[in-house]
Amino acid sequence: MNKRAINHAMVVLVAALNLVLMMGVLAPAAYAANSPRVAVVVNTSIKPSIQASLDQFVSDLESEGYSVIVYATEGGTPDALRTYLQNKWLEAESLVGCILVGDLPIAWYENAICSYPLDLFYMDMDGEWVDTEPNGKYDKHTNGTGDTRAEIWLGRLTASPLISEDEATLLNNYFDKNHTVSYTHLTLPTN
Repeated sequence: MNKRAINHAMVVLVAALNLVLMMGVLAPAAYAANSPRVAVVVNTSIKPSIQASLDQFVSDLESEGYSVIVYATEGGTPDALRTYLQNKWLEAESLVGCILVGDLPIAWYENAICSYPLDLFYMDMDGEWVDTEPNGKYDKHTNGTGDTRAEIWLGRLTASPLISEDEATLLNNYFDKNHTVSYTHLTLPTN
């Protein structure tokens, strides 16, 4: 595996773990009256191959009390995707989280030591990110309303860098397992 593929796989793993943790921490019961809104942003090219699984995932989120927006897009820039999320966050039914499905833009940040992918870029709705060297990597951040906290949570489900199976199969398997673990009664085998 090359360095880019390893970095991308690490981003996917960390984001998936972040999604699992945040889904548990930000349980819909805490929002009960407001019906928290989640954006599921899916890559247009993979959507037809995962449509049934995606529909089940959206239904599962809705059964948990979330209001779900599904937005299909392809290509684009991190700025364009962030602007879409910011616009949804600013609406009366504010956004609480986002799940990116498939290959979607990755924002990169650089400092004096290294460059790295940074999904915080999408979670920070009121901060300012600047690329002072116009090289496609952000290198300056200004806090929004005086805090450094993310305003929304984000998870990224990307399977394209993995070579074991095609992306659609891996995503369909993920959604199926997510549904099985979350919405069916599992029992331990008896000896």
